[in-house]
Amino acid sequence: MEAGLLAEYCSGQFNEKQLDDIPKFIRRLLPSAIVRNAVPFLGKQVSSTRPIGAILNHLALRMPTQGAQFWGELAGFTWYDWQLSRLVDRKKPRVVIGYEMACLQSFRTAKRLGIECVLDAAACHHALQDRRVPNRRASTSRVGRLIRERKDAELALADLLICPSLLSAQSYLDAGVAPERIVINSLGVSQTKFADAACRQRGGKSVLCLSRMPVWLRARILSKTLYVRCR
Repeated sequence: MEAGLLAEYCSGQFNEKQLDDIPKFIRRLLPSAIVRNAVPFLGKQVSSTRPIGAILNHLALRMPTQGAQFWGELAGFTWYDWQLSRLVDRKKPRVVIGYEMACLQSFRTAKRLGIECVLDAAACHHALQDRRVPNRRASTSRVGRLIRERKDAELALADLLICPSLLSAQSYLDAGVAPERIVINSLGVSQTKFADAACRQRGGKSVLCLSRMPVWLRARILSKTLYVRCR
């Protein structure tokens, strides 16, 4: 964005300014994750939609059955996608980068306008996921089929596919995606540059974290502990 290459970033989460504009008695009714995950307000280049989709996604996690959770998740992503498609139609950018499950209508609008579409595939192809984590109800239920059909439709419209790993890329190759459409943007760091054994500090204290708390909470507590100990 600072280099002028990114015109606008649109988030489905609340930004801090939107939260400040909400009366406190209403804000207390929002799921805690909505408030916790609010993005900083950085001006017009980083905008937030009306985050009804985010609210639906968070409420879906509280549903009593897996099927209800999937329906809520699908509704949240569909709502967010509809909002983004209107933004694409209005802004007419050169490139649209969309996250899987949340960009089908946006890609259709972009294609109608002759705009290039890039799919941010943060996981593996759903066929590999279904093999590795077998859940017959999730894959054969009506909502499960709709979710997979939506992912396939987004994949068909994408000019370029960004994968986070070799495993992810291979899963899309196995699903029939042409190799020239796939780009690997690996997560993590180069161990040869950042974890050279010769440069490692010897004799330091080790930390063992034993907890049944959620991963995000464990990471937050651990980071604060290390910060205090290392000051």
